Amino acid sequence: MMETRLKDKVFIYGDIKKEHCEFALDLINQFAKEPVDLPARCDFKRLYELVKPLEISDEDKLLLMEDTYLDDLDFDCGELIRKNFDKDSINLFWKNKFDKANLKNNKYNKALSNYIVLGFDFNDLFSFLSSYEENEYKDFISAVIEVKNENDSPIENQFDEMCETIEKNIGDKIDVKKTFDEKLKDSKAYEENSFIATIKKHMADEKAKAKEYEEKYDIYNAKQFITFEKGQTFSPVLLENLKNTQEFITKILEEQDYKDLLQKKPDEQIKALIELNQWFPVRDIDWIHAIDYFENHTDALSRYYPLFRMEIDHATPYKGIAQALFINDAFYEFFKELPCSD
Repeated sequence: MMETRLKDKVFIYGDIKKEHCEFALDLINQFAKEPVDLPARCDFKRLYELVKPLEISDEDKLLLMEDTYLDDLDFDCGELIRKNFDKDSINLFWKNKFDKANLKNNKYNKALSNYIVLGFDFNDLFSFLSSYEENEYKDFISAVIEVKNENDSPIENQFDEMCETIEKNIGDKIDVKKTFDEKLKDSKAYEENSFIATIKKHMADEKAKAKEYEEKYDIYNAKQFITFEKGQTFSPVLLENLKNTQEFITKILEEQDYKDLLQKKPDEQIKALIELNQWFPVRDIDWIHAIDYFENHTDALSRYYPLFRMEIDHATPYKGIAQALFINDAFYEFFKELPCSD
């Protein structure tokens, strides 16, 4: 919102992902009088327009854009770079990225992946590797293989062609075919037997499942609970989370502390809730709604008391559930009708 209103006078930075921005944007635009755009960090062209007038070197501008951009880099991003930066600046940027001192650093693999997806000529890459020694060329081939083995690898469909290019450029320095055979064999054995391989497979499966849920259900992320409207559908995983929460709440409402609090006046009940968890993640304006609910509904304490007994972990869906139950009346009515988990 600040960027939309103040234009190029402000730049929003911080530890955030594009999907977080999109989610926040959906919420804000439901209430904002004027539409709010995604921050420049989500749009490579707008990001360039902000970086362009800065009094820093072109190499630093490229580094800043790469480090702050929130979406995946692609060929169009590369085209913008090639159109607006001179070749010497671009080459210096990549030369520093592929400095042999960085060869065994994880950032080297990221640089290699970015170089390829941005559409830079793989042949040109070897002008940055001219000072490599034999073992360093072998490490470079290992990096190529590691990038190939990554999920959603940008080079999977280009791998054979890239092998030919490597042979043409450094075949006089090392036995490229033998090195590839050895590194691929080692890589395959490592991938098949390592803990990392298990994690990669799990992440790939989860990503595929998330995409399927996004296409099939209205609500597939716990952060969306707060925007629930009657009739919307939930992914099976989230539905099970809701049922588990209902089971937890049923047990909480059997506690003597809750029954004792029922005998007190609404203002005393509200004070007791705050004392239970003064850091409950809602805004002052949400408390206004809750206080009004206490004044007009006999089930107010049964709605709000269990939320302040929940352990809200940011890494689980239960923060989203608790916030939605606190704020969204339609979600609360839907939730009350859910059966407990089997």
